[in-house]
Amino acid sequence: MIKPPTTTWIAVGLLTLMSILAFISLRGDSAIDDEVPHLAAGYSYVTRGDMRLNPEHPPLTKDLAGLAVVMWSAMTRTPIVFPSDLPSWTTATNAQWTFSPIFLYQVNHHSAEMIFWARLPTLIIYFGFGLWLFRWIRRRWNAPTALLTLFFYAVSPTVLAHARFVTTDLAATVAFFASFAAFLKWIERPTWRQTLLFGLVIGLAELTKFSLILLLPLFPLMIMVKFVTGGGLNSWRAHLRRLVVRLGQYLLAISVAYGLVVTPVYMLHTLNYPVAKEQQDVEFWQSNFAPGPLAAYVHWSVGKPVFRALGQYVTGVLLVQNRSQHGNTTFFRGVVDNVGHKSYFPIVYAIKEPLAFHILSLVALLSALVMIIHAKKSYRGIPHWINDHLAECTALVIIAWYWWTSIHSQLNIGIRHILPTLPFIYFLVSRLLIAARRQLWKQLGRLRIIGLMTLGGLLAWQFVSVVSVHPSYLAYFNALAGGPSGGAQFVTDSNLDWGQDLTRLATFAKQQGVQLMHIDYFGGGDPLSAMPGVARIYHVDDGPVTGWLAVSQTYLTNERGVAGPHLTKSPNRYAWLDAYQPVTIIGHSMVVYHIPTS
Repeated sequence: MIKPPTTTWIAVGLLTLMSILAFISLRGDSAIDDEVPHLAAGYSYVTRGDMRLNPEHPPLTKDLAGLAVVMWSAMTRTPIVFPSDLPSWTTATNAQWTFSPIFLYQVNHHSAEMIFWARLPTLIIYFGFGLWLFRWIRRRWNAPTALLTLFFYAVSPTVLAHARFVTTDLAATVAFFASFAAFLKWIERPTWRQTLLFGLVIGLAELTKFSLILLLPLFPLMIMVKFVTGGGLNSWRAHLRRLVVRLGQYLLAISVAYGLVVTPVYMLHTLNYPVAKEQQDVEFWQSNFAPGPLAAYVHWSVGKPVFRALGQYVTGVLLVQNRSQHGNTTFFRGVVDNVGHKSYFPIVYAIKEPLAFHILSLVALLSALVMIIHAKKSYRGIPHWINDHLAECTALVIIAWYWWTSIHSQLNIGIRHILPTLPFIYFLVSRLLIAARRQLWKQLGRLRIIGLMTLGGLLAWQFVSVVSVHPSYLAYFNALAGGPSGGAQFVTDSNLDWGQDLTRLATFAKQQGVQLMHIDYFGGGDPLSAMPGVARIYHVDDGPVTGWLAVSQTYLTNERGVAGPHLTKSPNRYAWLDAYQPVTIIGHSMVVYHIPTS
């Protein structure tokens, strides 16, 4: 048995190693598609108190990125120009895709440094949450479960990929699990102090990603489960009274979340948002919102102190709801469509998470089945078991509910949309494996050593398979997809190509002595800034060219994909490229050709 101090050192060492690898990787990645508007929006929030940009995401992670850039500016005495006279800021509604590239690449000339500093808070969150996760599970269960959970988290290619970007996904994952931990502590010791803390954690969670609003109906459900399975009281009236008190405390926690956290934060972010501009923006958004009380509230709240802050929050919720209902045009398994596929997230999860982890997940499930059979307990003992394992049951309910809503969403643009459920999955698999080891240990006999060697081999396989794709963690695919080189036949976008390899393309061009390169680029970088004097912006409609051509996988697969039943698309405008073989593929995302002159 590994002693607790030793497990702590192993945990810190593992997190430090993976954080260093992530740090090296982020330094080489160019801006991904979402980072540019997130960074510009975050900087505008913390310096201007105006949330007109990017309202479809809560502000917390963008604030951290903006603060990091402000710190860099102050420490290096590098002035940052904010072009507040641009029409994309003054008159247009949420013209983030127009304003942000100008802010980052044209009026300022330190985009690489700004992106680098803006990414550091996300990496710090990755390290800090990993350490907290390990300590929390060790206190609640045991060190082996904590260490195994931490391994799956720290060496997850999906987590690593999103631990390096200015996006909301990792922070939302942390907030999701922190809310779960706060709920467990509150339901076990429902004091008024814990109610207040629970509400504060929920409030912070709602400031990271709007999809975390899905948590709100789950907690009352688990309160009911606790009420039904708890026992301990002789009178049904006492049971009912306790339930009413718990639900009342939960409503108080929600009031704290929105009254003491969400509303004050949004008040700061709308402090300098001109009422006339807000009115213009709301009128624009109303055409996108389905009629209803929330849309009516947004319209009513314009210009009203306090209420306008909550109205801005509701605007974001409605924008996310609208997007999830209408989807994006995406490539999935050879088909390009603008509707969701119910098989999307199961298949993407199957090919994007390490195969070793999937094998261990199957072992965990089989072990659970064996333990249930050996237990030979009556079904009457199920309520008592649920009450004793409320944490595990709550985790299962969260996974099931979040996956169900994701599968039925029309938005299929990446495994990152189920990222908040991954720590729960890692925890449950680890919990089952360690519990099975303890309960079935005696029955294994001489097979114990084989079991330990198998476990060690699978963990080593996962570690090597993930580290071997460094620095291209975003492009990780397991052997079921044929590895990173086979991923593009299944999915692209944020699963593979988010524009992260533009800087590496520039390095390749310099090494090859390229004088001119046509680039059809999907991402947040700026080819003209990355390759001055060399890059020429190319669009698929420009037709065949000669010389060097680099095309993002996202654009290439979208052209080559077959139109789905809900989409009308042009014939493959890159069909002429089929006659040529790529010279190389940079980071699995930029396909480079050299077309000879005829």
